[in-house]
Amino acid sequence: MNADIAPAAVTSAQGKDISNFQGVEPASFWSGYQFGFAKATEGTTFLDGTFPGNWRNMKVEGIHRGAYHFFHPALDPIAQAKFFVNYVQKQGLEPGDMLVADVEITSGNVFTRLLGRKPRRNNLIQRPVSLGTVNVAARAFLDEVKNLVGTKFPILVYSNLSVGSQLSSCTGYPLWIAWPSSSAPGNVSPWGKWTFWQWGIAGGIDRDAFNGTAADLRAFIDSYANPQSTGPYRHIVGANTSVYDLATSRKTTVQTFLTRQGQYFTDADGEATVWKSGSVYYTAFP
Repeated sequence: MNADIAPAAVTSAQGKDISNFQGVEPASFWSGYQFGFAKATEGTTFLDGTFPGNWRNMKVEGIHRGAYHFFHPALDPIAQAKFFVNYVQKQGLEPGDMLVADVEITSGNVFTRLLGRKPRRNNLIQRPVSLGTVNVAARAFLDEVKNLVGTKFPILVYSNLSVGSQLSSCTGYPLWIAWPSSSAPGNVSPWGKWTFWQWGIAGGIDRDAFNGTAADLRAFIDSYANPQSTGPYRHIVGANTSVYDLATSRKTTVQTFLTRQGQYFTDADGEATVWKSGSVYYTAFP
């Protein structure tokens, strides 16, 4: 899309998002915008070398800034969260800065099949995973980011309608939706509404809108509180997931985890627990 601003977004606070594909942009690049997002990390080994400069220049211009992590659901979500937060903190993480999980693939080899070769990205040759696993892993990543940074930093989910529709456990975190169109997205279920909207490209740069005015954006950031872990959460767990993995994801021991679950283990129909190869249905309480 080549319009300067999507018609449906002209009254909204405006922003841009960039990565190493654009390079380091000067502070003036952000002039006239209210917010910006820059890629920081991907997987567990890729550090975006343009992030420090872009992060610094957004601050110089005085806009609301966000850092995002390209999430690989086939990799350890806790390790990814720590990798992401550590890099951003080293560049200076300040109250009000936004942190984003970019959740848009179910396996790195999606890109391999499309390109017919190994791309120059991090950890893309990975086993495929189910959308149910993406849902669980993404929530674990988001919760770990929250645990690492506390409550003063809005934590968001970036996704498209296809993958996003499967992220039911992540809806406590605001949605940044990829929707290249001149019309605002309507149904973004399981979220009730979108908070940020990547509406398209202008001048070769991804463009975004906030669901409100510049004053609304300021209020959103000032009043934001990360969701509390209230449970219960239903998950579909892969065959390779152990009880130890489940306990670790809840930051507890296996014995404590099993004791706390008690009678709350159920299968998909709400009956007695069914443990079988390939999938385990259970209800997890924090």
